[in-house]
Amino acid sequence: MLLGLILLIIFALAALGIYVFSIVKSVQLIKNPQETVDFHTYLKHEVMLLLGFVVAFVGMLIFIYRFAEITPKWYEGLQAILGGAIFAASLFSATNLFMVHYYRKNVPEKLNKWLFRVMMIAFVLFVLSFFVCTNGYADYWTYPLVNKISIKEGFTIPGMEISGGFNLTITFYALCILGGALFVYVLCNHKMKLEYGDKNIFESTFLIAFPAGIIGARIAYVIGNFNKEFGGQFSWDMFKIWNGGITILGGAIGGIAAGVLWFVFMKKKYSIWLAIDIVLPTILIAQAIGRFGNFFNLEVHGGEVSETYFTWLPRIIFNNIHYSSATGAVTQASEGNVFLPLFFIEAVLNLFGYALLAHVFGIKLRKYTEIADVGFGYLIWYGLIRMILEPLRDSNYNMGSDGYWSWGWSIFYVALGCLLILGNHVVRYIIRKKKGQPQRINNKTYKKSLISAIAFAVVIVALVVVGILLVDQSTLTADLTYSPSLIGIMLISMGACVGIFLAIAIFDMITAQKYMKEKANNEQI
Repeated sequence: MLLGLILLIIFALAALGIYVFSIVKSVQLIKNPQETVDFHTYLKHEVMLLLGFVVAFVGMLIFIYRFAEITPKWYEGLQAILGGAIFAASLFSATNLFMVHYYRKNVPEKLNKWLFRVMMIAFVLFVLSFFVCTNGYADYWTYPLVNKISIKEGFTIPGMEISGGFNLTITFYALCILGGALFVYVLCNHKMKLEYGDKNIFESTFLIAFPAGIIGARIAYVIGNFNKEFGGQFSWDMFKIWNGGITILGGAIGGIAAGVLWFVFMKKKYSIWLAIDIVLPTILIAQAIGRFGNFFNLEVHGGEVSETYFTWLPRIIFNNIHYSSATGAVTQASEGNVFLPLFFIEAVLNLFGYALLAHVFGIKLRKYTEIADVGFGYLIWYGLIRMILEPLRDSNYNMGSDGYWSWGWSIFYVALGCLLILGNHVVRYIIRKKKGQPQRINNKTYKKSLISAIAFAVVIVALVVVGILLVDQSTLTADLTYSPSLIGIMLISMGACVGIFLAIAIFDMITAQKYMKEKANNEQI
Protein backbone atom coordinates (compact mmCIF):
# COMPACT_ATOMS: atom_id res chain seq x y z
CA MET A 1 0.00 0.00 0.00
CA LEU A 2 2.77 2.45 0.94
CA LEU A 3 4.75 1.57 -2.18
CA GLY A 4 1.61 2.10 -4.27
CA LEU A 5 1.13 5.53 -2.72
CA ILE A 6 4.75 6.54 -3.38
CA LEU A 7 4.62 5.43 -7.01
CA LEU A 8 1.22 7.08 -7.43
CA ILE A 9 2.64 10.42 -6.28
CA ILE A 10 5.77 10.04 -8.46
CA PHE A 11 3.77 9.35 -11.62
CA ALA A 12 1.26 12.12 -10.81
CA LEU A 13 4.07 14.67 -10.36
CA ALA A 14 5.71 13.48 -13.57
CA ALA A 15 2.44 13.88 -15.50
CA LEU A 16 1.88 17.35 -14.04
CA GLY A 17 5.45 18.42 -14.82
CA ILE A 18 5.27 17.25 -18.44
CA TYR A 19 1.91 18.92 -18.95
CA VAL A 20 3.09 22.25 -17.52
CA PHE A 21 6.28 22.09 -19.60
CA SER A 22 4.22 21.56 -22.78
CA ILE A 23 2.12 24.62 -21.96
CA VAL A 24 5.32 26.65 -21.47
CA LYS A 25 6.59 25.52 -24.89
CA SER A 26 3.30 26.52 -26.53
CA VAL A 27 3.41 29.94 -24.85
CA GLN A 28 6.96 30.43 -26.09
CA LEU A 29 5.82 29.61 -29.63
CA ILE A 30 2.94 32.07 -29.39
CA LYS A 31 5.19 34.86 -28.10
CA ASN A 32 7.95 34.19 -30.62
CA PRO A 33 8.30 37.51 -32.53
CA GLN A 34 9.48 35.84 -35.74
CA GLU A 35 6.86 35.73 -38.46
CA THR A 36 7.93 32.28 -39.59
CA VAL A 37 8.82 29.50 -37.16
CA ASP A 38 9.62 25.83 -37.52
CA PHE A 39 6.22 24.28 -36.75
CA HIS A 40 7.52 20.85 -37.73
CA THR A 41 10.04 20.88 -34.88
CA TYR A 42 7.44 22.23 -32.44
CA LEU A 43 4.95 19.50 -33.29
CA LYS A 44 7.65 16.83 -33.10
CA HIS A 45 8.58 17.96 -29.57
CA GLU A 46 4.92 18.12 -28.56
CA VAL A 47 4.30 14.56 -29.74
CA MET A 48 7.22 13.35 -27.62
CA LEU A 49 5.86 15.23 -24.61
CA LEU A 50 2.41 13.84 -25.35
CA LEU A 51 3.68 10.27 -25.21
CA GLY A 52 5.49 10.97 -21.94
CA PHE A 53 2.38 12.55 -20.44
CA VAL A 54 0.19 9.60 -21.45
CA VAL A 55 2.64 7.08 -19.96
CA ALA A 56 2.91 9.03 -16.68
CA PHE A 57 -0.85 9.52 -16.44
CA VAL A 58 -1.64 5.87 -17.11
CA GLY A 59 1.01 4.84 -14.59
CA MET A 60 -0.72 7.00 -12.00
CA LEU A 61 -4.03 5.29 -12.75
CA ILE A 62 -2.52 1.83 -12.41
CA PHE A 63 -1.03 2.61 -9.01
CA ILE A 64 -4.37 3.92 -7.78
CA TYR A 65 -5.43 0.25 -7.81
CA ARG A 66 -2.29 -0.71 -5.92
CA PHE A 67 -2.71 2.04 -3.34
CA ALA A 68 -6.41 1.24 -2.78
CA GLU A 69 -5.64 -2.51 -2.71
CA ILE A 70 -8.18 -3.16 -5.46
CA THR A 71 -8.04 -6.12 -7.82
CA PRO A 72 -10.11 -4.94 -10.78
CA LYS A 73 -11.85 -7.17 -13.28
CA TRP A 74 -10.04 -7.33 -16.61
CA TYR A 75 -12.55 -5.10 -18.41
CA GLU A 76 -12.40 -2.52 -15.59
CA GLY A 77 -8.63 -2.34 -15.86
CA LEU A 78 -8.90 -2.05 -19.64
CA GLN A 79 -11.38 0.82 -19.35
CA ALA A 80 -9.19 2.62 -16.81
CA ILE A 81 -6.00 2.26 -18.88
CA LEU A 82 -7.47 2.82 -22.35
CA GLY A 83 -9.85 5.56 -21.20
CA GLY A 84 -7.07 7.18 -19.18
CA ALA A 85 -4.68 7.14 -22.14
CA ILE A 86 -7.26 8.77 -24.43
CA PHE A 87 -8.21 11.24 -21.68
CA ALA A 88 -4.58 12.27 -21.18
CA ALA A 89 -3.91 12.54 -24.92
CA SER A 90 -7.07 14.56 -25.57
CA LEU A 91 -6.44 16.91 -22.61
CA PHE A 92 -2.87 17.51 -23.75
CA SER A 93 -3.85 18.02 -27.41
CA ALA A 94 -6.93 20.16 -26.79
CA THR A 95 -5.19 22.71 -24.55
CA ASN A 96 -2.00 23.09 -26.57
CA LEU A 97 -3.68 23.17 -29.97
CA PHE A 98 -6.27 25.63 -28.69
CA MET A 99 -3.53 28.05 -27.66
CA VAL A 100 -1.60 27.76 -30.93
CA HIS A 101 -4.65 27.86 -33.20
CA TYR A 102 -6.17 30.99 -31.70
CA TYR A 103 -3.21 32.96 -30.39
CA ARG A 104 -0.22 32.22 -32.64
CA LYS A 105 -0.08 34.51 -35.66
CA ASN A 106 1.07 33.48 -39.13
CA VAL A 107 0.25 29.80 -38.80
CA PRO A 108 0.05 28.29 -42.33
CA GLU A 109 -3.62 28.11 -43.33
CA LYS A 110 -3.64 24.39 -44.10
CA LEU A 111 -1.88 23.56 -40.82
CA ASN A 112 -4.24 25.83 -38.88
CA LYS A 113 -7.27 24.01 -40.27
CA TRP A 114 -5.86 20.68 -39.14
CA LEU A 115 -5.04 22.11 -35.73
CA PHE A 116 -8.67 23.14 -35.37
CA ARG A 117 -10.03 19.77 -36.50
CA VAL A 118 -7.81 17.79 -34.15
CA MET A 119 -8.60 20.23 -31.33
CA MET A 120 -12.36 19.75 -31.72
CA ILE A 121 -12.01 15.96 -31.85
CA ALA A 122 -9.83 16.12 -28.73
CA PHE A 123 -12.47 18.15 -26.84
CA VAL A 124 -15.12 15.51 -27.58
CA LEU A 125 -12.82 12.62 -26.66
CA PHE A 126 -11.83 14.44 -23.47
CA VAL A 127 -15.40 14.25 -22.16
CA LEU A 128 -16.17 10.73 -23.37
CA SER A 129 -12.89 9.21 -22.22
CA PHE A 130 -13.30 10.70 -18.74
CA PHE A 131 -16.39 8.57 -18.15
CA VAL A 132 -14.77 5.52 -19.75
CA CYS A 133 -11.80 5.90 -17.42
CA THR A 134 -13.94 6.33 -14.30
CA ASN A 135 -15.81 3.12 -15.18
CA GLY A 136 -12.68 1.28 -14.15
CA TYR A 137 -13.04 2.52 -10.56
CA ALA A 138 -16.71 3.43 -10.13
CA ASP A 139 -17.93 0.11 -8.71
CA TYR A 140 -15.37 0.30 -5.90
CA TRP A 141 -16.56 3.64 -4.50
CA THR A 142 -19.15 4.08 -1.77
CA TYR A 143 -22.58 5.35 -2.80
CA PRO A 144 -24.20 7.76 -2.56
CA LEU A 145 -21.18 9.89 -3.36
CA VAL A 146 -20.10 12.64 -0.97
CA ASN A 147 -21.46 16.11 -1.58
CA LYS A 148 -19.62 18.17 1.04
CA ILE A 149 -16.15 18.72 2.45
CA SER A 150 -16.34 19.68 6.12
CA ILE A 151 -13.57 20.61 8.55
CA LYS A 152 -15.18 18.56 11.33
CA GLU A 153 -16.60 15.62 9.39
CA GLY A 154 -14.33 15.60 6.32
CA PHE A 155 -16.08 14.18 3.25
CA THR A 156 -19.80 13.86 3.98
CA ILE A 157 -22.72 12.27 2.17
CA PRO A 158 -26.06 14.00 1.48
CA GLY A 159 -28.23 14.25 4.56
CA MET A 160 -25.38 13.87 7.06
CA GLU A 161 -25.88 16.14 10.06
CA ILE A 162 -22.97 18.43 10.90
CA SER A 163 -22.47 19.40 14.55
CA GLY A 164 -22.93 22.97 15.74
CA GLY A 165 -20.30 25.68 16.14
CA PHE A 166 -18.00 27.05 13.48
CA ASN A 167 -17.51 24.56 10.69
CA LEU A 168 -16.26 25.51 7.25
CA THR A 169 -18.11 23.40 4.71
CA ILE A 170 -17.62 23.39 0.94
CA THR A 171 -20.36 21.77 -1.10
CA PHE A 172 -19.78 20.19 -4.49
CA TYR A 173 -22.95 21.96 -5.64
CA ALA A 174 -21.30 25.34 -5.04
CA LEU A 175 -18.12 24.18 -6.76
CA CYS A 176 -20.12 23.08 -9.82
CA ILE A 177 -21.91 26.42 -10.05
CA LEU A 178 -18.70 28.40 -9.59
CA GLY A 179 -16.81 26.14 -12.00
CA GLY A 180 -19.47 26.58 -14.67
CA ALA A 181 -19.48 30.35 -14.23
CA LEU A 182 -15.68 30.59 -14.43
CA PHE A 183 -15.57 28.38 -17.54
CA VAL A 184 -18.11 30.61 -19.27
CA TYR A 185 -16.21 33.73 -18.20
CA VAL A 186 -12.98 32.41 -19.75
CA LEU A 187 -14.76 31.28 -22.93
CA CYS A 188 -16.57 34.60 -23.40
CA ASN A 189 -13.40 36.59 -22.76
CA HIS A 190 -11.64 34.45 -25.34
CA LYS A 191 -14.32 35.14 -27.96
CA MET A 192 -14.34 38.88 -27.25
CA LYS A 193 -10.56 38.97 -27.56
CA LEU A 194 -10.86 37.40 -31.01
CA GLU A 195 -13.32 40.16 -31.96
CA TYR A 196 -11.59 43.17 -30.40
CA GLY A 197 -8.05 42.05 -29.59
CA ASP A 198 -8.58 43.11 -25.98
CA LYS A 199 -8.49 40.69 -23.07
CA ASN A 200 -10.49 40.75 -19.82
CA ILE A 201 -13.36 42.70 -21.39
CA PHE A 202 -15.87 40.83 -19.24
CA GLU A 203 -13.89 40.94 -15.99
CA SER A 204 -15.92 43.65 -14.24
CA THR A 205 -19.15 42.47 -15.88
CA PHE A 206 -18.64 38.97 -14.47
CA LEU A 207 -18.03 40.36 -10.98
CA ILE A 208 -21.40 42.12 -11.22
CA ALA A 209 -23.48 39.53 -13.12
CA PHE A 210 -22.48 36.41 -11.16
CA PRO A 211 -23.51 37.59 -7.67
CA ALA A 212 -26.59 39.27 -9.19
CA GLY A 213 -27.53 35.91 -10.69
CA ILE A 214 -27.19 34.20 -7.29
CA ILE A 215 -29.33 36.89 -5.66
CA GLY A 216 -31.91 36.66 -8.45
CA ALA A 217 -31.97 32.87 -8.12
CA ARG A 218 -32.63 33.13 -4.38
CA ILE A 219 -35.29 35.84 -4.70
CA ALA A 220 -37.17 33.83 -7.33
CA TYR A 221 -36.97 30.72 -5.14
CA VAL A 222 -38.29 32.56 -2.07
CA ILE A 223 -41.17 34.09 -4.04
CA GLY A 224 -42.05 30.80 -5.69
CA ASN A 225 -42.00 28.86 -2.42
CA PHE A 226 -43.22 31.67 -0.15
CA ASN A 227 -46.26 29.70 0.99
CA LYS A 228 -44.94 26.18 0.47
CA GLU A 229 -41.65 26.47 2.38
CA PHE A 230 -41.85 29.70 4.37
CA GLY A 231 -45.47 29.45 5.45
CA GLY A 232 -46.38 32.80 3.87
CA GLN A 233 -44.38 34.59 6.60
CA PHE A 234 -41.26 36.76 6.30
CA SER A 235 -38.36 35.30 8.29
CA TRP A 236 -34.56 35.19 8.41
CA ASP A 237 -34.72 31.75 6.81
CA MET A 238 -35.28 33.52 3.49
CA PHE A 239 -31.71 34.81 3.63
CA LYS A 240 -30.09 31.48 4.57
CA ILE A 241 -29.01 30.60 1.06
CA TRP A 242 -26.35 28.25 2.44
CA ASN A 243 -29.17 25.89 3.40
CA GLY A 244 -30.02 25.49 -0.28
CA GLY A 245 -32.81 26.88 -2.39
CA ILE A 246 -32.14 28.68 -5.68
CA THR A 247 -33.73 28.50 -9.11
CA ILE A 248 -31.81 28.92 -12.36
CA LEU A 249 -34.78 30.59 -14.05
CA GLY A 250 -34.55 33.52 -11.62
CA GLY A 251 -30.75 33.46 -11.61
CA ALA A 252 -30.56 33.84 -15.38
CA ILE A 253 -32.87 36.86 -15.35
CA GLY A 254 -30.97 38.53 -12.50
CA GLY A 255 -27.53 37.86 -13.94
CA ILE A 256 -28.45 38.86 -17.50
CA ALA A 257 -30.19 42.07 -16.43
CA ALA A 258 -27.33 43.19 -14.18
CA GLY A 259 -24.67 42.19 -16.72
CA VAL A 260 -26.37 43.98 -19.61
CA LEU A 261 -26.88 47.20 -17.65
CA TRP A 262 -23.28 47.22 -16.42
CA PHE A 263 -21.89 46.47 -19.89
CA VAL A 264 -24.00 49.17 -21.56
CA PHE A 265 -22.84 51.91 -19.19
CA MET A 266 -19.26 50.81 -18.48
CA LYS A 267 -18.17 49.21 -21.78
CA LYS A 268 -19.57 51.68 -24.28
CA LYS A 269 -16.91 51.12 -26.93
CA TYR A 270 -17.98 47.48 -27.33
CA SER A 271 -21.19 46.21 -28.93
CA ILE A 272 -23.73 45.07 -26.35
CA TRP A 273 -25.53 43.10 -29.07
CA LEU A 274 -22.41 41.13 -29.93
CA ALA A 275 -21.87 40.54 -26.21
CA ILE A 276 -25.43 39.17 -25.93
CA ASP A 277 -24.79 36.80 -28.84
CA ILE A 278 -21.60 35.55 -27.19
CA VAL A 279 -22.60 35.38 -23.53
CA LEU A 280 -26.20 34.17 -23.42
CA PRO A 281 -25.74 30.88 -25.31
CA THR A 282 -22.70 30.06 -23.15
CA ILE A 283 -24.92 30.28 -20.07
CA LEU A 284 -26.22 26.89 -21.22
CA ILE A 285 -22.74 25.45 -20.60
CA ALA A 286 -22.66 26.93 -17.08
CA GLN A 287 -26.09 25.45 -16.39
CA ALA A 288 -25.00 22.05 -17.71
CA ILE A 289 -22.00 22.03 -15.37
CA GLY A 290 -24.11 23.36 -12.51
CA ARG A 291 -26.62 20.54 -12.92
CA PHE A 292 -23.97 18.09 -11.76
CA GLY A 293 -24.24 19.83 -8.41
CA ASN A 294 -27.74 18.32 -8.29
CA PHE A 295 -26.11 14.97 -9.07
CA PHE A 296 -23.99 15.20 -5.92
CA ASN A 297 -26.96 16.45 -3.87
CA LEU A 298 -29.19 13.58 -5.12
CA GLU A 299 -31.83 16.07 -6.22
CA VAL A 300 -33.75 17.41 -9.25
CA HIS A 301 -34.75 14.02 -10.52
CA GLY A 302 -37.99 12.35 -11.56
CA GLY A 303 -39.81 9.38 -10.17
CA GLU A 304 -38.61 5.79 -10.12
CA VAL A 305 -38.11 4.09 -13.48
CA SER A 306 -36.58 0.77 -14.49
CA GLU A 307 -32.80 0.84 -14.35
CA THR A 308 -32.61 -1.10 -17.63
CA TYR A 309 -33.24 2.17 -19.50
CA PHE A 310 -30.07 3.72 -18.09
CA THR A 311 -27.52 0.91 -17.91
CA TRP A 312 -25.66 2.68 -20.75
CA LEU A 313 -24.81 5.59 -18.46
CA PRO A 314 -21.29 5.83 -17.00
CA ARG A 315 -21.12 3.72 -13.84
CA ILE A 316 -20.41 6.70 -11.60
CA ILE A 317 -23.74 8.23 -12.64
CA PHE A 318 -25.69 4.98 -12.84
CA ASN A 319 -24.69 3.90 -9.33
CA ASN A 320 -25.52 7.28 -7.78
CA ILE A 321 -28.99 7.72 -9.33
CA HIS A 322 -30.23 4.85 -7.19
CA TYR A 323 -30.40 7.39 -4.34
CA SER A 324 -32.54 10.46 -3.60
CA SER A 325 -32.67 13.22 -1.01
CA ALA A 326 -36.13 14.43 -2.01
CA THR A 327 -37.64 13.76 1.41
CA GLY A 328 -34.78 15.41 3.31
CA ALA A 329 -33.11 12.08 4.10
CA VAL A 330 -31.27 9.76 1.74
CA THR A 331 -33.54 7.05 0.34
CA GLN A 332 -32.81 4.29 -2.13
CA ALA A 333 -34.91 3.33 -5.13
CA SER A 334 -36.66 -0.03 -5.02
CA GLU A 335 -34.92 -3.08 -6.43
CA GLY A 336 -34.30 -2.77 -10.19
CA ASN A 337 -35.21 0.92 -10.31
CA VAL A 338 -33.40 4.26 -10.43
CA PHE A 339 -34.60 7.85 -10.09
CA LEU A 340 -35.07 9.46 -13.50
CA PRO A 341 -31.85 11.53 -13.92
CA LEU A 342 -33.36 14.79 -15.11
CA PHE A 343 -30.19 16.66 -14.12
CA PHE A 344 -28.25 14.60 -16.69
CA ILE A 345 -30.92 14.91 -19.39
CA GLU A 346 -31.04 18.68 -18.95
CA ALA A 347 -27.24 18.96 -18.95
CA VAL A 348 -27.01 17.10 -22.27
CA LEU A 349 -29.82 19.18 -23.81
CA ASN A 350 -28.10 22.37 -22.63
CA LEU A 351 -24.83 21.39 -24.32
CA PHE A 352 -26.70 20.47 -27.49
CA GLY A 353 -28.51 23.81 -27.33
CA TYR A 354 -25.22 25.68 -27.04
CA ALA A 355 -23.84 23.89 -30.11
CA LEU A 356 -27.06 24.62 -32.02
CA LEU A 357 -27.16 28.32 -31.12
CA ALA A 358 -23.47 29.22 -31.16
CA HIS A 359 -22.26 27.10 -34.06
CA VAL A 360 -25.30 26.40 -36.27
CA PHE A 361 -27.28 29.64 -36.01
CA GLY A 362 -24.28 31.71 -34.92
CA ILE A 363 -21.93 30.58 -37.72
CA LYS A 364 -23.46 28.31 -40.37
CA LEU A 365 -26.79 30.20 -40.61
CA ARG A 366 -25.47 33.62 -39.67
CA LYS A 367 -26.66 35.23 -42.92
CA TYR A 368 -30.27 34.44 -41.95
CA THR A 369 -30.08 35.96 -38.48
CA GLU A 370 -29.70 39.43 -37.02
CA ILE A 371 -27.11 40.20 -34.40
CA ALA A 372 -28.52 39.35 -30.92
CA ASP A 373 -30.89 36.70 -32.38
CA VAL A 374 -28.61 33.93 -31.17
CA GLY A 375 -28.52 35.41 -27.67
CA PHE A 376 -32.30 35.76 -27.50
CA GLY A 377 -32.53 32.18 -28.75
CA TYR A 378 -31.11 31.12 -25.39
CA LEU A 379 -34.37 32.17 -23.72
CA ILE A 380 -36.38 30.07 -26.17
CA TRP A 381 -34.20 26.99 -25.89
CA TYR A 382 -33.91 26.94 -22.12
CA GLY A 383 -37.58 27.79 -21.69
CA LEU A 384 -38.56 24.85 -23.89
CA ILE A 385 -36.30 22.46 -21.98
CA ARG A 386 -37.75 23.45 -18.62
CA MET A 387 -41.31 23.49 -19.94
CA ILE A 388 -40.96 19.88 -21.13
CA LEU A 389 -38.93 18.50 -18.21
CA GLU A 390 -40.60 20.31 -15.32
CA PRO A 391 -43.68 18.02 -15.16
CA LEU A 392 -41.37 14.99 -14.94
CA ARG A 393 -39.76 16.18 -11.71
CA ASP A 394 -40.40 14.63 -8.34
CA SER A 395 -43.16 16.80 -6.84
CA ASN A 396 -40.83 17.80 -3.97
CA TYR A 397 -38.83 19.86 -6.46
CA ASN A 398 -41.75 21.65 -8.14
CA MET A 399 -41.92 25.24 -6.98
CA GLY A 400 -45.09 27.02 -5.91
CA SER A 401 -47.96 25.79 -3.77
CA ASP A 402 -49.42 23.98 -6.79
CA GLY A 403 -46.09 23.17 -8.47
CA TYR A 404 -46.68 25.38 -11.52
CA TRP A 405 -44.33 28.26 -10.65
CA SER A 406 -41.25 27.24 -12.68
CA TRP A 407 -43.37 25.79 -15.47
CA GLY A 408 -45.14 29.12 -15.93
CA TRP A 409 -41.80 30.92 -15.98
CA SER A 410 -40.60 28.51 -18.65
CA ILE A 411 -43.44 29.54 -20.94
CA PHE A 412 -42.62 33.18 -20.18
CA TYR A 413 -38.98 32.56 -21.20
CA VAL A 414 -40.03 31.12 -24.55
CA ALA A 415 -42.51 33.92 -25.25
CA LEU A 416 -40.01 36.62 -24.25
CA GLY A 417 -37.30 35.15 -26.49
CA CYS A 418 -39.64 35.01 -29.49
CA LEU A 419 -40.88 38.59 -28.97
CA LEU A 420 -37.31 39.88 -28.63
CA ILE A 421 -36.28 38.19 -31.89
CA LEU A 422 -39.31 39.61 -33.72
CA GLY A 423 -38.67 43.07 -32.31
CA ASN A 424 -34.99 42.77 -33.16
CA HIS A 425 -35.78 42.16 -36.84
CA VAL A 426 -38.35 44.94 -37.10
CA VAL A 427 -36.27 47.56 -35.28
CA ARG A 428 -33.12 46.81 -37.27
CA TYR A 429 -35.07 47.06 -40.52
CA ILE A 430 -36.40 50.48 -39.50
CA ILE A 431 -32.95 51.69 -38.42
CA ARG A 432 -31.33 50.59 -41.69
CA LYS A 433 -34.11 52.21 -43.68
CA LYS A 434 -33.71 55.56 -41.86
CA LYS A 435 -29.94 55.49 -42.32
CA GLY A 436 -30.21 54.48 -45.96
CA GLN A 437 -28.25 51.28 -45.35
CA PRO A 438 -28.75 48.16 -47.51
CA GLN A 439 -31.32 45.71 -46.15
CA ARG A 440 -30.81 42.00 -45.57
CA ILE A 441 -32.85 41.05 -48.62
CA ASN A 442 -32.26 40.08 -52.23
CA ASN A 443 -34.15 38.61 -55.16
CA LYS A 444 -34.39 35.19 -53.46
CA THR A 445 -35.71 36.52 -50.17
CA TYR A 446 -39.38 36.59 -51.22
CA LYS A 447 -39.42 32.96 -52.38
CA LYS A 448 -37.57 31.70 -49.29
CA SER A 449 -39.83 33.70 -46.97
CA LEU A 450 -42.96 32.42 -48.73
CA ILE A 451 -41.87 28.79 -48.31
CA SER A 452 -40.96 29.44 -44.67
CA ALA A 453 -44.30 31.16 -44.02
CA ILE A 454 -46.25 28.23 -45.45
CA ALA A 455 -44.24 25.74 -43.38
CA PHE A 456 -44.66 27.77 -40.19
CA ALA A 457 -48.40 28.17 -40.84
CA VAL A 458 -48.86 24.40 -41.22
CA VAL A 459 -46.97 23.75 -37.97
CA ILE A 460 -48.99 26.40 -36.11
CA VAL A 461 -52.33 25.02 -37.25
CA ALA A 462 -51.32 21.48 -36.27
CA LEU A 463 -50.04 22.50 -32.83
CA VAL A 464 -52.97 24.75 -31.98
CA VAL A 465 -55.68 22.36 -33.22
CA VAL A 466 -54.24 19.36 -31.35
CA GLY A 467 -53.65 21.56 -28.30
CA ILE A 468 -57.24 22.80 -28.22
CA LEU A 469 -58.56 19.25 -28.54
CA LEU A 470 -56.42 18.09 -25.62
CA VAL A 471 -57.31 21.05 -23.39
CA ASP A 472 -60.98 20.39 -24.07
CA GLN A 473 -60.64 16.84 -22.72
CA SER A 474 -59.48 17.58 -19.20
CA THR A 475 -58.59 20.23 -16.66
CA LEU A 476 -55.21 20.86 -15.05
CA THR A 477 -54.37 18.62 -12.12
CA ALA A 478 -53.72 19.99 -8.64
CA ASP A 479 -50.00 19.21 -8.97
CA LEU A 480 -47.76 19.69 -11.98
CA THR A 481 -47.91 16.38 -13.81
CA TYR A 482 -48.41 15.43 -17.43
CA SER A 483 -52.08 15.43 -18.37
CA PRO A 484 -53.92 15.97 -21.69
CA SER A 485 -54.75 19.52 -20.63
CA LEU A 486 -51.14 20.33 -19.70
CA ILE A 487 -49.84 18.92 -22.98
CA GLY A 488 -52.51 20.90 -24.82
CA ILE A 489 -51.41 24.17 -23.21
CA MET A 490 -47.80 23.37 -24.08
CA LEU A 491 -48.70 22.71 -27.72
CA ILE A 492 -50.75 25.93 -27.97
CA SER A 493 -47.86 27.86 -26.40
CA MET A 494 -45.44 26.36 -28.90
CA GLY A 495 -47.82 27.25 -31.71
CA ALA A 496 -47.99 30.84 -30.51
CA CYS A 497 -44.20 31.00 -30.42
CA VAL A 498 -43.90 29.59 -33.94
CA GLY A 499 -46.31 32.38 -34.86
CA ILE A 500 -43.53 34.86 -34.08
CA PHE A 501 -41.35 33.26 -36.75
CA LEU A 502 -44.31 33.24 -39.12
CA ALA A 503 -44.58 36.98 -38.50
CA ILE A 504 -40.86 37.40 -39.31
CA ALA A 505 -41.28 35.43 -42.53
CA ILE A 506 -44.31 37.55 -43.56
CA PHE A 507 -42.40 40.71 -42.66
CA ASP A 508 -39.49 39.58 -44.85
CA MET A 509 -41.95 38.83 -47.68
CA ILE A 510 -43.38 42.34 -47.49
CA THR A 511 -39.98 44.03 -47.38
CA ALA A 512 -38.71 41.81 -50.21
CA GLN A 513 -41.73 42.73 -52.33
CA LYS A 514 -41.07 46.43 -51.74
CA TYR A 515 -37.42 45.89 -52.59
CA MET A 516 -38.28 44.21 -55.91
CA LYS A 517 -40.74 46.99 -56.84
CA GLU A 518 -38.19 49.71 -56.05
CA LYS A 519 -35.55 47.85 -58.02
CA ALA A 520 -37.91 47.50 -61.01
CA ASN A 521 -38.79 51.22 -60.88
CA ASN A 522 -35.11 52.18 -60.76
CA GLU A 523 -34.35 49.97 -63.76
CA GLN A 524 -37.16 51.62 -65.77
CA ILE A 525 -35.80 55.07 -64.97
